[in-house]
Amino acid sequence: MRLRGNDTALKNTRALPSLPAVRLTMAILLMLVAYALSGCTSEPPGPLEMDVYLDPDIPIVVREGDSFVLSLPDNPDSGYQWDAEFDEAVFSLESDTLVFAEDRECEVCAWGDYRFVFMATEEGESVIVTTLRRPLEADDIALQHHFNVTVTRR
Repeated sequence: MRLRGNDTALKNTRALPSLPAVRLTMAILLMLVAYALSGCTSEPPGPLEMDVYLDPDIPIVVREGDSFVLSLPDNPDSGYQWDAEFDEAVFSLESDTLVFAEDRECEVCAWGDYRFVFMATEEGESVIVTTLRRPLEADDIALQHHFNVTVTRR
């Protein structure tokens, strides 16, 4: 079929862009997609970072209004549980929870870390006593730690 200048089919066709223009457009689109996705690949913002304390022999110094974590090894299968005694005028307990270890060797093993999250509410010096014991046997203490904490003014 031969197209002539006054044929309606010729009037409805458009010229295709040149190959360099297509490459440039694709490069720009790829850069825009990469830029848009770069924000999506990073981890979403998590909770505010808090200091984590593991060793009761190291004194803790925090500022009034700051939160901090006492992390203690735990195995709830043993029947023992952690509890904490503290001065409620100086600290508030924000949470206490068991965090299971990700690298457990078996699915039935339930060991991990028990974490107490405290907020320092008042300036001063105090001791937080953590005790690992069986709940129904108050005298059966397996382990006890004394964390010395100094709270400074902001």
